Amino acid sequence: MTWRPARDLDAGRVAVSAAGRVRVTLAASPTLLGTFPRYKIEGVECLPESADALLGTDDENLGGYPRTMPFCRA
Repeated sequence: MTWRPARDLDAGRVAVSAAGRVRVTLAASPTLLGTFPRYKIEGVECLPESADALLGTDDENLGGYPRTMPFCRA
C-alpha cells in the first residue's frame, strides 16, 4: 500500500510491505503544501471518502488543535 497526495505534489512516499515493514522515501525537491506559523504538524490522516486530511497540530505552550486541509484523494 502506498499513500499518494491528492494533487501532483511530491514530498515523498510511504509504503508498507506485506510483512508490515514501513519504508519512507523523501523526494529530492519536496513540494510545500502549507505553512502553519508557531505550530508543528504532528499527525495527518486522510478522512474516508473525502479530499480532506485531518491535521493535528501543537505549539508546545498553548496546546494544539485539529484542522482540515484538502491534501488527500477522495
